[in-house]
Amino acid sequence: TVARTAALKCLDFATTRCAPAAAVCIEKGSLALLFPIFMGKLKVVGEDKKKVRRHMEANKEEEEVRCVSIVSNLFVGIGSSLAVNQSVISTTVEESSHRERLVAKFVEKDGEKCRRLIEVMVVFAGRVASEEARILQIFDGDSEEMKDEVLLAKMDAGLFTVQQCALVLAELWASEDFALRRAIVTMLHEHELTLKYLETTLMAYVETLGEEGGGKS
Repeated sequence: TVARTAALKCLDFATTRCAPAAAVCIEKGSLALLFPIFMGKLKVVGEDKKKVRRHMEANKEEEEVRCVSIVSNLFVGIGSSLAVNQSVISTTVEESSHRERLVAKFVEKDGEKCRRLIEVMVVFAGRVASEEARILQIFDGDSEEMKDEVLLAKMDAGLFTVQQCALVLAELWASEDFALRRAIVTMLHEHELTLKYLETTLMAYVETLGEEGGGKS
């Protein structure tokens, strides 16, 4: 429904760089609703089911993007495992529990959510690559203007979603679940991708954050 899409947008905004909101989101059982939406498996209720299904199809991509963003926000909000100096991280028992619950969602049912996440990443990565190639055909040389145009075009094509998918996969890898790690590598290989692709994507993401926030993340 329209309300559901709007609710996802609000939740995405609320959990962005907000640890308390991320914790409450997990504690109140939001994952049980969030992931069925992401997987396209939420049951349709109401009298006009055909109308609801049409709306779901029309808003499927936006809801996928919002779900990816929210999950990324949750991992960051509960204390990211991705840090250069692990000794500076102080993880509480509560944060650890939240992380375990979040990671468990990607492990259950033969890792179907992990597979779906990679599929979404691949789709948007293809769009980003196509848009970059188009812009490069228009501009000659290596000017700052060209670099800005390329970045803006890539962002419009879904670069941020690709980066968020990579971030979530990196967080899953950092969970040190070796079965999950094997699954991630296998699923990436199915799309002719490797862990190096995730590393490159995340490095570009970090560089963008530094440019936009004056070095803050």
